[in-house]
Amino acid sequence: MNTSCCKPNTPQTAAPQAPAKSRPMVPRHRLEALPENAGWELRVELPGVPKDALKITLEKGELTIEASRSGSVPENWRPVGAAPVPSDYRLELSLRDDLIAADEVTASVENGILSLRLPATREVKPRLVPVS
Repeated sequence: MNTSCCKPNTPQTAAPQAPAKSRPMVPRHRLEALPENAGWELRVELPGVPKDALKITLEKGELTIEASRSGSVPENWRPVGAAPVPSDYRLELSLRDDLIAADEVTASVENGILSLRLPATREVKPRLVPVS
């Protein structure tokens, strides 16, 4: 796995815990290289966070993901194991501007998983060199 595109500015937590009031939690995340050096994909576990509660910014090589989960649950809901608590999440990564095509970064969220596609710049992508 090639993760040379970025490095975390915030430590990765092993499992969500009740956050301290002054510090948001760092969600579990995974960085994977895309096939054929097309770039990288960052997957972040954000259970219970709706799309409209996400804020993703990319500025000067700093990627910041902020999210909030409210504590509202259905009336007759009973937790199995640890119950989700209201939480604020924050993840910061430093990206290498020379490797990431910042204007082509895309994000989607499905089933509590945020997927960020970080395409490689054209200079980084391999190319076929014709032989004459």
